[in-house]
Amino acid sequence: MSNVDWWVHEVSYDDDHSRIVSVKAKPVIDGRLGADQIQTRQTVVAAIISGRVYWTMVLKDGKWVSGAKIEVVPIESEQFLKTEPNNVKEDNLGELPEF
Repeated sequence: MSNVDWWVHEVSYDDDHSRIVSVKAKPVIDGRLGADQIQTRQTVVAAIISGRVYWTMVLKDGKWVSGAKIEVVPIESEQFLKTEPNNVKEDNLGELPEF
């Protein structure tokens, strides 16, 4: 995963749980994980479209474990963040914890 720019490990959803409001992510700096940063959904979408690579990760037994690559999936006139592309009009990054 040497080409990963950001590792997302927590999400915050809107009231109906269909859109991500923001994510907690760690940047990769010189091959190491940096400090948590909160990014808005719009920031993540724009970054992925511009070529940045985002993956999910989870903490298991005190160690970070990689999840899945995050993609921007256009559905009708909206763009969604997903780890598994489908035609459901909602963001879905799996079972990440919420903050």
